[in-house]
Amino acid sequence: MLKRRMIGWQPLATENTDVLTVPGAHAEPEPVQHMTKEPPVVDQPSNGHQAPNGTGPDIAVQPTTTSGSVQNPNVPRRRMAGWQPLSTARDSAPIAAVNATAATAMTTASAAATETPAPATEQSAPVATPAAPAPVTDNLPRRRMGGWAPLKVGHPDTAAPVAEQQPVATPAAEPTPAPVADAAPAAPTSSSQSPAAAPAKPAAQPAVTTPQVVTPEQAKPATRREAQKSAPKKEMSKVTKVALTLLGVAVVAAGLVLLAQWLRTLDPVANFIATYDGTPTHPDGVEAGIPAWVGWQHFFNFFIMAMVIRSGFLIRNQERPEAYWTPNDGGFFSPNKMNSPQKVSIQQWIHQSFNVLWVVNGLAFYIMVFATGHWMRIVPTNWDIFPNIVSAGVQYMSLDWPAENSWIYYNALQIMTYFITVFIAAPLAVLTGLRLSTWWPQKADRINKVFTLPVARKIHFFTMVYFILFIIVHLFLVFTTGVLTNMNIMFTAREASDWWGIGVFALSVAATVGVAWLIKPIFVSPIAEKTGTVSTR
Repeated sequence: MLKRRMIGWQPLATENTDVLTVPGAHAEPEPVQHMTKEPPVVDQPSNGHQAPNGTGPDIAVQPTTTSGSVQNPNVPRRRMAGWQPLSTARDSAPIAAVNATAATAMTTASAAATETPAPATEQSAPVATPAAPAPVTDNLPRRRMGGWAPLKVGHPDTAAPVAEQQPVATPAAEPTPAPVADAAPAAPTSSSQSPAAAPAKPAAQPAVTTPQVVTPEQAKPATRREAQKSAPKKEMSKVTKVALTLLGVAVVAAGLVLLAQWLRTLDPVANFIATYDGTPTHPDGVEAGIPAWVGWQHFFNFFIMAMVIRSGFLIRNQERPEAYWTPNDGGFFSPNKMNSPQKVSIQQWIHQSFNVLWVVNGLAFYIMVFATGHWMRIVPTNWDIFPNIVSAGVQYMSLDWPAENSWIYYNALQIMTYFITVFIAAPLAVLTGLRLSTWWPQKADRINKVFTLPVARKIHFFTMVYFILFIIVHLFLVFTTGVLTNMNIMFTAREASDWWGIGVFALSVAATVGVAWLIKPIFVSPIAEKTGTVSTR
């Protein structure tokens, strides 16, 4: 006999349990079909209650626990206190769609069972439930593309944080779908959410900027050759450069001496030196002796040339001038109205000032050398000077000096050297120095394009080198070919062998060294201010 129920009565829903009861006598229930082969077991009531007619117990289906039972989605589930739904932020979209489809099918089946309930008998089959894939949880490995590897963060020797650490493994195989009977529908995230609703899309995670990791092997240079190229080269000091230069000059000079001595042992060379002894034919009218003004010229030239060379080296090697000088507009150092006053270093003012004295002394020498006929002693007048130059050069290099008679006449090598110094090197130094000075017109476009500053600077430098070599060789020959006689001829205009010439030369050297030490901005600034403006910037 069926139990009598009130109209609208619904059974209580328990988790993972579906209760199928007979709603009442007013409707004939239809059997519910199950897809399982074995019929569900009907439990007998434990109290031994009999039907009124005594034919048997009440016909009622007790709860049957199965993993594939259907639950009515309209009835909220009972949850334990503090229960929270599983996060579906990491679930992929395709799985969520499958879960939604399964939930829809279950809702349809539950609705049909509610509208037409039927009592379950011993002959009835289990209720058919749609197959639903198992939900994806955090415990299952994520699917990765072939060759996927996690990004490295920080130093390779430092372990990555737990939140950012991902397992490095081969792509995980697809999980085997559970049997239909054991499949369970995806649980809704909340009591008010419909099972058919798809889970929310995962929030976009912020991009993690990974610093570039450089391993110690990559930091090391590939080869030793590359390491040597990248290392800074040590520059030699000035003392080392000078020492190496002097050593090279000494080696070359020794080689030339040995070569000249060997050449003089050959008969053709010996005959050549006998024919051309080194003294060329000189014109008639050359008077013996050295005028006194020539002696003074030697002193002034030595003093002024030392100051010019020192200030020139300071200009060439200075990095930041100690002081600056601007000539007065329309003054002596900037007389051209087409030029605007140029601010230059104080060393250039010193250089130009001593060059003025040197040019004045040179002009005086030109006047005296042609007025007195002394030019015939330093100007070649016969073609036999060239073979005599070769003969005198071989004799000097072999350290067997040619015959000296400077009081009367110079040899061929001396004549040609003096001629080049006085009439070629000196005018060239004056012309190039004028191009570099504040006197040169700035708006002379045509000549400035031809005679540029770089060209003038190079020529001016080489002329200075020539004068330095001339002074060194000249002093060497003076001291090695009769120093007392040569000093008297040069500084006292006398042919004598006393020490007066040495004394005058010593005084000139002392004066030159003292003035060279005094030409500093602190001493020359009061004089420079007479012709311009001195400033520190």
